[in-house]
Amino acid sequence: MHVLERLILENLSFYEPMSIEKLLLDFDQEVIEGHRELTIDDLKNELLRLEKRKKVVKELIEGREYYKKVFPKRGLKRKLLSFFSKGNK
Repeated sequence: MHVLERLILENLSFYEPMSIEKLLLDFDQEVIEGHRELTIDDLKNELLRLEKRKKVVKELIEGREYYKKVFPKRGLKRKLLSFFSKGNK
């Protein structure tokens, strides 16, 4: 996992959309200082890539872009186990 991807997914919330500025402020400063080559364009590109992979969703609020994490979907195996375990009780 790329450093920027890890930082984004660690800091984004499932519930509260965050602007790019708020996201930058929440990043671990030691990690950012260790990767000074990263730019705001890298952050925007990574957010776009995560959006295409359906790990992040973008919302427009008052004309500004906000991002939040997407809940992971439950797999078929987990759904079936949940269904059958409820039927046995």
